[in-house]
Amino acid sequence: MNKLLTAALLMLGLTGCTGTQEPAEPLGIVVSVNEDGTDRLKRISNLRLDPESELYDPANPIDLSVDLPAPPVGLANTPSNDRLTTLLLVGFAQQLVFYDANLKPLASPHPLTVPDGKCLESFQVTLDTSGGNPVLSALIDNCGAAPNDFSGQALWVYALAENRQLAVVNNPAPDSAIAPYQPPSNVSVYGYTASRNRLFFTQQRLGTSYLYEVNLNTTPLTCRPNGETLPCFGQPLNGRIYDVGLYANGGVMALEDGVYPIAEGSQGTRLLEAPVRQLLGSPTLLIGYVPNNSRFRLLSAQATGSIRDVYLYEGGARDLTISSDGYAWFLNGSALYRADVAGVREDITAPTPMSVSLSNPRFLSWVQLD
Repeated sequence: MNKLLTAALLMLGLTGCTGTQEPAEPLGIVVSVNEDGTDRLKRISNLRLDPESELYDPANPIDLSVDLPAPPVGLANTPSNDRLTTLLLVGFAQQLVFYDANLKPLASPHPLTVPDGKCLESFQVTLDTSGGNPVLSALIDNCGAAPNDFSGQALWVYALAENRQLAVVNNPAPDSAIAPYQPPSNVSVYGYTASRNRLFFTQQRLGTSYLYEVNLNTTPLTCRPNGETLPCFGQPLNGRIYDVGLYANGGVMALEDGVYPIAEGSQGTRLLEAPVRQLLGSPTLLIGYVPNNSRFRLLSAQATGSIRDVYLYEGGARDLTISSDGYAWFLNGSALYRADVAGVREDITAPTPMSVSLSNPRFLSWVQLD
């Protein structure tokens, strides 16, 4: 699953949405599909319940479809510069292109070219906690790299509102003590996230996880804990780190027995007691989930530390996004589901199937409609 974090997570904290309890701006869910070998974007804006519901309306909820010039790497969204609308960000192999709510590619903001002639592997958009400015972080690699050659990997961090590159951090080489046993080309970055000031990422070497925290405000860039310039050796931790994310103005990490804040010299107090494998987070909302499992766990800082389980259907979520009206949307096979994650009055939430069937769906996000 491609980990995507949208503008909705911060918007939930600012507006105090409670899912179905409050009115919301009209939204469209955007899904990338492959139909008969052609990659397309589908906008779904007139959603109905499934046919078994007495409220079912057979009207086709897909109101817009456009062809893509190439297979996408992922979808995300970001606030427009005037903060009045959201823009869709579509990642392709060597560039990221902004689309409006009508799925038209935009000349401004201009497309972002992947640096150093590399290709995009995955990306996410987070909102900086100091001012709500969107920050792109992406894993890039040499185009056409062999499956087990990660020597060209790098992490690219870009401030979207400022239209400015913050950093390109090459995949650090292993410490000299283990370099003879595991060459750098065989070590991959597998979890990452970034704010305006910090980049967090992890590596797995010889059964041990290593955590990196890069200070983006220093020149040259420096790594915690000892401030040496990159490439630097990460901090080993007991147990595997499955993912890293942002929550409550800091970094968090998913370990075997739960989610912890990234704290100097220790793991800190456990935030979620669940064996999650991937994270979505913001200043007010933290979601941990297992892609192939049947539930994810939600921690809401706004609801005084309330923890809730949201149950998915068999097979889990293929891709997941959170819209500004307080819903989680996820793909399961060819179906689209919705679950209320901001309505914190209930302990357990069951998802609602939408009356739409999609051909080979891969990624999804959302846009605010006019």
